[in-house]
Amino acid sequence: MPNNRIFYAVQAVGIGVSPTTSGSIATEGSGFRWMKGVQSVGITTNFNLEQAFELGQLEIYQNIENVPEIEVTIEKVIDGRHLLYLQAVGLEGTGNIVAAADKACDVWLAIFPDTSSAVSGTAPEALVYNSGMRVSNIAYTFPVDGNSTESITLVGNDKTFLAGSGYGDSLNTGFATILQTPHSPNVNIGRRQHFVAASSNIPTEVTNAIRGGVGNIQNISISADFGRDNIFELGAYRPYYKFATYPIAVTCDFEVVSISGDRVSASGNAANLPDVNNIKVVYNTNPTGSGGVLTIDLGSKNKLTSVNYTGGDTGGGNASVTYSYQTFNKFLVSDSYCAHAGISSGASGQYWR
Repeated sequence: MPNNRIFYAVQAVGIGVSPTTSGSIATEGSGFRWMKGVQSVGITTNFNLEQAFELGQLEIYQNIENVPEIEVTIEKVIDGRHLLYLQAVGLEGTGNIVAAADKACDVWLAIFPDTSSAVSGTAPEALVYNSGMRVSNIAYTFPVDGNSTESITLVGNDKTFLAGSGYGDSLNTGFATILQTPHSPNVNIGRRQHFVAASSNIPTEVTNAIRGGVGNIQNISISADFGRDNIFELGAYRPYYKFATYPIAVTCDFEVVSISGDRVSASGNAANLPDVNNIKVVYNTNPTGSGGVLTIDLGSKNKLTSVNYTGGDTGGGNASVTYSYQTFNKFLVSDSYCAHAGISSGASGQYWR
């Protein structure tokens, strides 16, 4: 019976190395995983058209079709389980942004019957296979209210709809095992109490303006924009490479409740900013045991780009300050599943290379 609608309980998102190994979407391993904690997924397909006209008539001469652009956006809660970014780029994301930017992955969206309460027990209605996808943008948000989240945007040129019944019972068994059994470590969704200030590196301008050097931070937002552009060649329709546009800009914002203004002076007579600002954010969604640790390291060359003091008006709200920083080509992410050069924690084989 065809679906009348699609809702959250009948969708699942998987990410794996490209090209996907035969059978891996039913048997999870380091090269492919069905992602836990996903909150939303969106797929946009743009068919790029270029118009040609001619002398002698108003009507279009030809509407020329160029390569389609596929964009997949996924958001998940930070919950101590596998990260979208590291599953998309593999272990290279822990230590080499150039190698990470070079990696391609496949993204699968499985759609099950709308009479199901979970993605198991029957063949999916459809599988959407997005192949050769590359990371375009990645963002992490750590708010004082609500859940901490990871959002990723991937771009590519190929999307295929596959009949779910063609994968048979092996896929059903895989879904029942993979998505209904919590992954280890089984930890909490990230909230404000999971920020580990003692292990994090907070910029000097922020520590100067907050209570006790670590207090009253309201929000931390981190994003990296890889950009993407195609390289074409004569004799072929599709691009042979979709490269990252260097330098890769990395931004980080700290919002704090102001207790003494922004504490940042500016002079038109000389340079104002230090050249070095270490930024590292550590989250531990399982503070009473092992596992659940997320570390984002932006290195030591972060520089303040703006300070925004606002609020505290007659409506009764608090004054707040947002400190915005920028660096380039430094964006290292690791979690409790990483086992890689320079990463001491983690389980071997949890992410592909």
